[in-house]
Amino acid sequence: MVRENSSSNTLEERNKEKDFINKLVKQITGLIPNAIHILEDLEKEYRIARGKTNIERRKRNARTPWKIIHSKFSEKTLTVKVTPYNTSRTCL
Repeated sequence: MVRENSSSNTLEERNKEKDFINKLVKQITGLIPNAIHILEDLEKEYRIARGKTNIERRKRNARTPWKIIHSKFSEKTLTVKVTPYNTSRTCL
C-alpha cells in the first residue's frame, strides 16, 4: 500500500516539474518573441563540480533537468547551442 502511494507521489512530482518547465519556457519566450535564444551547451558535471559555489547551489543544479529545459526551448523557438568556451568574456 505504501508503494502505490509513493509511486503516485513521484508521478505527481514529475507532473509538477513538467508543468513548471512548460510555464518557464512559455514565459521566457513570451517576453522576447521572435528572437533567437542562445544557450550554453554545458555538461552537468561542470555545474555540480566542486569549486567556488556552495553545496546548496550544487545540489540544486544537480536536481535541475537542464536537457529537458533545452529541448523545450528548441520546440518553442529558435535556439542556438554554443560551446561554453569564453562565453562569459564575449557578447554578441
